[in-house]
Amino acid sequence: MKLSQLLRILAVACVLALPGPAMRAAPDGRPAEGLRSLDLEDLKIQWFSKGEEELPAWINAHFTVGPLGQVTGSMTETELAADSADEDGDPAGFETSVFDTADGTLKDLRVSVDAFAFTAVYSGEDGGVVRYAGRRSSSEQGAWVLNAAARSPKGDSAGHNRFPLGCEEKKDGVLEVFTLPEAQQPSGGTQSL
Repeated sequence: MKLSQLLRILAVACVLALPGPAMRAAPDGRPAEGLRSLDLEDLKIQWFSKGEEELPAWINAHFTVGPLGQVTGSMTETELAADSADEDGDPAGFETSVFDTADGTLKDLRVSVDAFAFTAVYSGEDGGVVRYAGRRSSSEQGAWVLNAAARSPKGDSAGHNRFPLGCEEKKDGVLEVFTLPEAQQPSGGTQSL
């Protein structure tokens, strides 16, 4: 075997041994940066249980990827706990919960440029867990799909994003996933909760 053949084989072996993100290339051909942070902005989750529609919830989150790949962050969930209106006609009964990796209420975090997953842990006698998983759509360019599954003493529920989701990478490694602005506009003069 010639030295040039040996060097080619060695070069191919080195490329195959590199971690996945280093092998992925950005649109301009340069190696893609690893994800440094992920933000989820006002994602509306529509919940269903036993085939029936439940009241929706909104989540916001910020995740940071550390130098050794560990992911930390927090998530806020605001749910419509009562389908009614206050004296001003605004929706009443909103409940907000905060989850954080620091206290263990947010765990199992995995984030990448193409997908994310995490688990929110509720405490107390009505405690339970909600597992969220988001991924880039395989059928629509730039779109995302979010699914959720909840297990609690009250029963199991499944949820998904109510409105189409898009994303933006404002700078390398900083990804934001959000509800598309045109999806938030009420149609026909009606407003949906």
